[in-house]
Amino acid sequence: MTDNTAVYTLTNGHYRTVITASGAGYSALDWIALTRWRNDSIQDDLGSSIYLRDLDSGDFWSLGYQPTRVQPTHYQTDFANGEFRLERENFGIAAHLSLTVDSAADQELRQLQLINRTAHPRRIEITSYLEVALFHPDADAAHPAFAKLFVETERDSTSGALFARRRPRASHEQWPVLRHELRGAVATEWETDRMAFIGRGRSVANPLALTETAPLSGTLGKVLDPVLALRTVIELAAGAEMALIFVTGVAVEKALFDKSPP
Repeated sequence: MTDNTAVYTLTNGHYRTVITASGAGYSALDWIALTRWRNDSIQDDLGSSIYLRDLDSGDFWSLGYQPTRVQPTHYQTDFANGEFRLERENFGIAAHLSLTVDSAADQELRQLQLINRTAHPRRIEITSYLEVALFHPDADAAHPAFAKLFVETERDSTSGALFARRRPRASHEQWPVLRHELRGAVATEWETDRMAFIGRGRSVANPLALTETAPLSGTLGKVLDPVLALRTVIELAAGAEMALIFVTGVAVEKALFDKSPP
């Protein structure tokens, strides 16, 4: 049985990812919070989430126990040699996650492997989701609505990567650019507007994007509540498996991101 209260830290000295066994946590660059998080053991549901949905049955769940809290058939986590590993199985789909922080670049790699353990083909939709902070964590927590107003999002049409940048409010301010990219598969849909993804009166536990059949809106620009979400669909024959990687990282300028695969 996994202790969901366990907390693990992965870092290269500057870029840091903190994750709990439940799948919640945050990423930071030195003192800058890159993604939003709250230190609340009751509402431990924020972090870089990966949602899975069976397109034939409509069943959906998150890779970590949080945020959907769907009971898994199997769930186990461990941490060794700077690598966080998570295993989960629901509805005959086994998922294996390997999370590492790059020692040579300010980025994290979430390698996901899915295995179809059933005797029939499956169509699985994979959707990533993270809430953008790009701010001092205390200031973000104290005035979240104000902090969100100065973030812009864009998409690279070649790589399909999403970017978020904070507009400086003074000449001395300089903020890194946050990138979120899918490798090993094509992201056919994307979203950067939290309200469009979550829906009114909902939460990350049951977002509109996972309960409706409509595609993600593809919103970009000066959104009021920025997130970065990428979506792809894979088809798995009986017994088949597939691997892909979600990469999240920062650089001083967008042009400085390393385009080579990890």
